[in-house]
Formats: sequence, C-alpha cells, structure tokens
Amino acid sequence: MDEQTLAVLGDIGLLTLRIMFAWIFLWPLPGLLKDWQTTVETTGLLFPFGQGFFTTVSVAGMAISSIMVMVGIYGRAGALFLFFFCIGGAIVHNKLAGIPEEAARKLSSRDLQTPTGKVLDQALVLNRVGNVTSAQKNLVIAGIAAFFALAGTGNLSVISFWPSF
Repeated sequence: MDEQTLAVLGDIGLLTLRIMFAWIFLWPLPGLLKDWQTTVETTGLLFPFGQGFFTTVSVAGMAISSIMVMVGIYGRAGALFLFFFCIGGAIVHNKLAGIPEEAARKLSSRDLQTPTGKVLDQALVLNRVGNVTSAQKNLVIAGIAAFFALAGTGNLSVISFWPSF
C-alpha cells in the first residue's frame, strides 16, 4: 500500500475509535438521567459533599466532552475531562466492590452456612469481580482519553471540512 492509502486508513481507524469512544459515554446517559438519585448517590462515593453539583457537572461533562472528541471540535479538552472522569470512575468501582462485603461481615458465620448464605457469598464474589473489572476498564478508557488529549483527534474532524478563511 502506498503512503496516501495508509494515511486514509489511519484516519478512518482514528475516526472509528473516536465514535466508539464517545459511544461508551453516550450510551449510559438515559439510565443515569432516569435514575438520578442513584447517580447522585454513586457520585457521593467520590465527592462526599456537593453531590448534586458534582453529579450535574459529571453527567453534562460526560455528554459534552464525548461529543467534542467524536466530532473533533476541542477534542483534546474533552478528552482531558474524560481522562479525569474515568479515573474517578475507577475509584468509584473499587469502592463499590467493597460495600456489600462490609455488610456481609455483619452476618454471623452460621448465617453464611445456609443455602441463602452460600448464594450471598457467590454474589459477593461476582460483585467484586464485576466492579474490579469495571475499574480496570475505566483505566483503559482513561488511557484512550490520554491519547486523544495528547495526540489530538486526527484529520477527519468536523472542523477539517470547514473552508479556510
């Protein structure tokens, strides 16, 4: 392949990455808005005060910043916001991994030997695995955000199609 073809394929690959990256943040928005109280409580795991304010900033920033990266307008700034958002998400998921275990420690060892206790034990393991895995995914997504923040969003941005003045 010649250099021009490789460059076009690289641009298309970067555009595809930007679209998929934005989708990770846009897809959960309806659920976050629908169950606003849970969204606020989850944000409270990271910000013990001003939860309503930080939740609003986080959710609005998540939506706006992901669109900024996707279309390539101020994509570096949007990616920087999302980098920190993902780091916060990793911290929240690590905290969520431990909350049910704290409650289970209050049960007696006899309670844990019952069939219900055994199911609870399995659920706790799945909760920990799921949340720790989600925390790790947040760190990988933060790495993608760092890439966009440092390297930019590429040539196929909305702004690149506007005529020069």
